[in-house]
Amino acid sequence: MNREGSWPKRLFSLHISRGIAALAVVVWHWEHFADSSYARPENLDKSAYPFHSFLKVFHEKGYFGVSYFFLLSGFIFFWLYRQRIEERTVGFGNFWLQRFSRLYPLHFVTLLLVAGLQFLFSSTNPSGEFFIYPSNDAPHFLLQLGFASHWGLESTKSFNGPIWSVSVEILLYLVFFVVALLGKGRFFSCALIALVGMVLYPATKHMFFLGLSLFFLGGVVYEVTGWLFQRRAFQHRLLYLATGVSSMAWLATIFVPGIEDSIASLSLLELNRGEGILPRFSWIGDITYSPYLLHFPLQLVLMIAVTNSFLRPDFYLSPLWLLLFLTVLVASSYATFRYFEVPMQRRIRNLAKSPPGKPIRGAVAGSGILR
Repeated sequence: MNREGSWPKRLFSLHISRGIAALAVVVWHWEHFADSSYARPENLDKSAYPFHSFLKVFHEKGYFGVSYFFLLSGFIFFWLYRQRIEERTVGFGNFWLQRFSRLYPLHFVTLLLVAGLQFLFSSTNPSGEFFIYPSNDAPHFLLQLGFASHWGLESTKSFNGPIWSVSVEILLYLVFFVVALLGKGRFFSCALIALVGMVLYPATKHMFFLGLSLFFLGGVVYEVTGWLFQRRAFQHRLLYLATGVSSMAWLATIFVPGIEDSIASLSLLELNRGEGILPRFSWIGDITYSPYLLHFPLQLVLMIAVTNSFLRPDFYLSPLWLLLFLTVLVASSYATFRYFEVPMQRRIRNLAKSPPGKPIRGAVAGSGILR
């Protein structure tokens, strides 16, 4: 039996985990507020941050959320698209239409929003500098418009800086499509490409190669998970044990584990035991993309309030402000997903499929940053 065909259309555990990863990045970026000189301090003491004892792992290691995105993207794309691309049931145009309709509308709106907010911020602070991401000029705006903000053509991060990882993913999608089309998206090919990326990243320091390594490692994890799924429960328990040990070591800051075992474990647990109550929390995964793109504009709004003396410069040390920020962010992200992302995605896909003059009918919209 075809392995892809034996899997469900969605694994809620993975869907939810990427929403948590997005929020981890948001908490990690809380350090932006500590940047009173508008330049990242070299020695930042995060122990004064709100709820630090509880959120320490996010404050100090939240950047691993981006690595998790790359890895999980690879897993999901090999699971959902590899065979269909290989069998020519999903063509190049359809594949990119889905990517464009899912990612571009919110990117475009937040790009315009951040451009306006950065202008206000630079005009109201004494130094006249931009907040965190300095290259907010016409050339970098054009790169942002083309989703090319982190292709090596930029001088540094610009505008809505977190979009850099999505810019890299655009290139990874292209590599993935070619590999799948050539029928090379199996274990050894994925492992080889992941190894190439792993070797080139330290030499080049370009995040594309880190993304390449993690994305195709995700393909390896998908292959291994499918292999384990056909095996006895004993092998599954060994994987769960390894995941638990590595996670505990990571939380204890002993070393950085391979996050790939977490994805395999979550997948096998749901495949073996069913989805249970997980669908009730699927909204956490639904809003993955929104908080990732909305949290920096929201930070800018608060910093403009600081430069206009509506807020104290150290407001971010208050637990109340962290709770308020996260509440507003999650609420606005859910509203954005439901009332903007999904309708825009549906409309773009229907416009592309409907002949001129025909009415637009309903369509199923994907969810999350990776669908």
